[in-house]
This record gives sequence, structure tokens and C-alpha cells, in this order.
Amino acid sequence: MEASEVSAIVLAAGRGSRMGGGKMLRTFEGRPLVMHALEPLLALGLGEIVVVTGFDADAVEAVLPSGVEAVRCMAFESGMGVSLATGVRACRPDATAFLVVLGDMPRVPCSHYCALLSEGSEIVATRSVDYAGPPTLIPARLRSDLEALEGDRGAKSLFGDGVRFVSADPDWVQDFNHAIESP
Repeated sequence: MEASEVSAIVLAAGRGSRMGGGKMLRTFEGRPLVMHALEPLLALGLGEIVVVTGFDADAVEAVLPSGVEAVRCMAFESGMGVSLATGVRACRPDATAFLVVLGDMPRVPCSHYCALLSEGSEIVATRSVDYAGPPTLIPARLRSDLEALEGDRGAKSLFGDGVRFVSADPDWVQDFNHAIESP
């Protein structure tokens, strides 16, 4: 799959209450957490990168680099499903797939995103020892289903048995809550 045909959606809307709020702006290795999710995506030459904001939206949007679009999810407290739906609705209509990325996974390298893209036009998710989920590549044929997501029901409910997986190092898929607690 050509990277230029893919729209990345970075989910960065949550409150981050387990971290006391403001998780996307917490400094991690010298930069705001959300920047760690964006940097490998910027290197891929994707068609677009959409960051879904919600909690602390003004501040999160202020740190986003040029070339990255922000869209606000006013109902972000309803859960990840509604945030993902908001992001998909903001993507360009000719995208062939959506690369769904969590803003609190700071260690996923560019090579992993390349591996997801190289798997083709089906649903491709990330798998590690105790984890299966985003980053996930979802074909645009599921766009209307993604746009209809509500509440905390994420995209996994749409997948059925037709998911392929790309293996990941367990350290890559730790969200910031765990990464900050690691020694």
C-alpha cells in the first residue's frame, strides 16, 4: 500500500486521568508525549495526519507541527470509539486506508508502521506478548462503520476473524501510563 494514500489518525483526546490529566503534553524524553507518536508518522510520507484532540485541546494543538491537522472531539469523554469516528470523518475522502495510532505509545518505530503498510489492503493490527490492537491499518471500505462508532466501543468490534497481525516488541506497545512506571 502506498503511504501517500493512507490517512493516519492519532488519538490524543483523552483526559489521561490515570496520569493526573494532561498526558499528551507530559514531557517524555525531552518532548511532549504526542510528538513521539507523530515523529515516525511524519517520516512516512502519508497522505495526511489527523490528530484527534479533546481534553486540553488548545494546548495539545499548540505543540503540533505544521502539516498535521487537528480535529476536536467534543464528546471525547464518551470514549475511544467516538474519538476514532471523529478522526475518520475529518480524513480526506480519497484515503485508501486509515492508520490508527494511539498518542500515548511513544516507542513505536517507523519500521513498524512500514511493516503494517506493507501487509496490503486488509485489516492489519499490532500483536505483542500480551497485546493485540493499535497501531492498526484499516481499509477505507470500513469507513462508514468507523464513522458510526460511538462511546468506548473501538474498531475491534468491526474486525471479526479477518485480521492479520504484525509482531511488535512489547516495549513498543506500552502506553505512557506503563512506560512512566517502568524502572
